[in-house]
Amino acid sequence: MKISILVVIATYNRPNSFLEALKSIDNQDYENFSILISDNSTNAETERNMENVILKHKFKYVHRNPQLKGLDHFNLILKEVPTDYDYFMICHDDDTLREGAISSVSKLAEQYPSCVAIFSNGFSVKENGYVIGQCVKCDGNRVISSKKELADNFLNEKGLPFPAILYKKETSVLSFDAKKGGKYCDTAHAIDLLDFGPVLWATDNFILNYTISKSQDSNIIEPFQRRLLIDYLSKKCDFDSHTPLIYKFRVKDVYSYYVSNRKKFGKKVILLFWFSGQLSLFLRSLLKNLILPFTSIPLK
Repeated sequence: MKISILVVIATYNRPNSFLEALKSIDNQDYENFSILISDNSTNAETERNMENVILKHKFKYVHRNPQLKGLDHFNLILKEVPTDYDYFMICHDDDTLREGAISSVSKLAEQYPSCVAIFSNGFSVKENGYVIGQCVKCDGNRVISSKKELADNFLNEKGLPFPAILYKKETSVLSFDAKKGGKYCDTAHAIDLLDFGPVLWATDNFILNYTISKSQDSNIIEPFQRRLLIDYLSKKCDFDSHTPLIYKFRVKDVYSYYVSNRKKFGKKVILLFWFSGQLSLFLRSLLKNLILPFTSIPLK
């Protein structure tokens, strides 16, 4: 018997792209899966569209009323995952699954039964369908048990897209916590999965087209929320908050914030910040590699 999978579509005021996402899921060749549509829209357009939809697979539609905040919506979905499914995944309403996606992740789940989550890859695409490129460069499939190793991938901008994760049902008790990174707490959530067991980092498995839209909240840089994430990763993954990797991430993060608000701050301020950050990194590297080896002063 093939493993049973619940595919959830979390939708919010995107009736047209939602239908494309739903179609891509219903057209999957895998048989032992069901669809849950969690509609958190402020209007009834998606609900009206569902009246004319005929699906091949078993599905359930739920319209949230009253509407929920983003994280509250995802946490309610997690809370309501039925226990009679082996695995589940949560898709966005503007992303589409590629042909054979569910079959490919199910095979990996069967091949790596000890892994509590399968992190698959995807292609970043624009709203007009133009393919930007791979979300992450392929570096093979590997089992990860170390929180530090998994966090290192995200800090080096190798984070795989959230909708491309297949979870074991027992991980549904793990909620998204804004205190662990604000709107970036999905990274902390991924790290916390290792409390349940190892995960599979499957960069060779492309299962979705991940849409990059101008209206996405992720396009708005929030360095103070990212600082919450960095503090959490430093605590959970034994990173020193002043190690070069963490420091470089923080410098680039704040720099990205200034760039995204360049009209407000002006180009001169941005350039000054960038060069000061690079100079600081250079001086730290110089101190650590050329000066400290000849002294007894430690530098973490």
